[in-house]
Amino acid sequence: MTLNVGSESGSTVYALGASSADGVTVNADKLVINGSSTNGRIEGINVGQGAQSKDKPMKLTINGDTEFNMKGIGYTLGLYANGNSEVTFNGNVTAMGNENSEWGLTSKDGAFGYYGCSLVYSGSNYSLQMGPKVTINGDVNAKIDGNGLFANGGHAKLTINGGGNIEINKDNTHNYYAMIAESGTTSMNVNLDENYDAVSARDNTLVLKGNVGASTGAINANEPELYTKVNLGLATADSEWTGIAYNGFKDEGNSAYGSDKKFYGAINVFLQNGATWNNEQWGAAVKGFNGSHVAKFVGGESEATAGNIFQKDSRNLTIDNYSGNTNIFYAHTGNGEAAENYAAGDTIIKSAAAGSAVSLITDSTGIAMENDASVANVLNALAGKLTYSSFVTGEKNLTGFVKIADGLTASSAALKTGNIAFNTEDGKGSLNKEDIKPEPPTPPTPSYPEDQKADKFNQGITGNDEKYKEEGILKEDGTYVFTQDPTKIEVESGAAVD
Repeated sequence: MTLNVGSESGSTVYALGASSADGVTVNADKLVINGSSTNGRIEGINVGQGAQSKDKPMKLTINGDTEFNMKGIGYTLGLYANGNSEVTFNGNVTAMGNENSEWGLTSKDGAFGYYGCSLVYSGSNYSLQMGPKVTINGDVNAKIDGNGLFANGGHAKLTINGGGNIEINKDNTHNYYAMIAESGTTSMNVNLDENYDAVSARDNTLVLKGNVGASTGAINANEPELYTKVNLGLATADSEWTGIAYNGFKDEGNSAYGSDKKFYGAINVFLQNGATWNNEQWGAAVKGFNGSHVAKFVGGESEATAGNIFQKDSRNLTIDNYSGNTNIFYAHTGNGEAAENYAAGDTIIKSAAAGSAVSLITDSTGIAMENDASVANVLNALAGKLTYSSFVTGEKNLTGFVKIADGLTASSAALKTGNIAFNTEDGKGSLNKEDIKPEPPTPPTPSYPEDQKADKFNQGITGNDEKYKEEGILKEDGTYVFTQDPTKIEVESGAAVD
């Protein structure tokens, strides 16, 4: 089934509308929606238009795959779900572009910063102060010049139970996100409890190229949802996320103008079984970004099932609550012995669950691996990139390791390993003193006399005679200089001169 929609009039148009409390169901092997606008707002699917009731949601169910091809000039949305509505996709959702555009969804000018262009938007009806529930029971494969997944206000829920491949235009000028929430919950590839809190990762392959955000944009005195949550699961070796985790909320919460309400935000990440997070900006970061901030981070159950973080952002990575096993890779310049050789920011773990472990790893490039003192300096500098804050208050749940590997990839083998000791004053790491091997003392250079001391010898001349050095005869250039005449050499056997 193919639906085409276009606009040149300046009005809002959409290809499929579902505004019935009785529910609308679409059964199709594949639903293709093509939308184009040169003047006016355009939506592929609209759910929740018109008068709504708090008691009975408007519903849309699509049984089959859905493909979006959306090209607009201003507001451009794949799905626009509003207010008390429920939308379920029982199939995969794609927006990979076609012969008309390299992007499956794009807007020439955008609208209102990052708000105006999203593949899947789940937004509050501010009259009802209610947000939709959108569920995709399949993969999302999208290459878009806009936000990927956006839950905005009124307890809005946006849940993707599959994996997929989402790429955001890295050169966009609107601070678009792969996943974003504001007073709502956006979740991908995780299992949720009844409160939409993530409890574990699903085992779907997921590749994400784009930043993830918990934004304060929905905060106002009338907003009923005090918590903003983004939940992300990566739990297969071929799963990979490249982007930053932007949490715009203060640790103590944010206040709404004219209200004593406190609003809180959290980004929760599961990284396991060899999955990778490249912590670096994908395109521009929002103004005021000061480092990735994850509320709950769950690594692998063992060293063998650890996830991998490649710390590439110059700002610190902060994790409030850590558990499991994780490898954190740091590139270095020079010989790796000084803190300034590591351009990426520190990793700060505020608190850890019992039995947790983390390994900080760099490669052997430029390091004098045969020099124990140099190796110790490298491991100590690397250990200094980790801070375990709760160690100061007596928590001792985190074990830290530092490693020099033969490369800077997840499959690289460790060549040198040390243990991290944490400072009781600030929790900052250093190489455990027991692992520091002092350089063996340099033996003193022997001093030999300038002139011959003895005139009788019972040892033959062989070319490497310590006795003749000690008596001032054998010189550094290998010559024998006899200054006493006569000098007698008598040996019991063999030749006097060999």
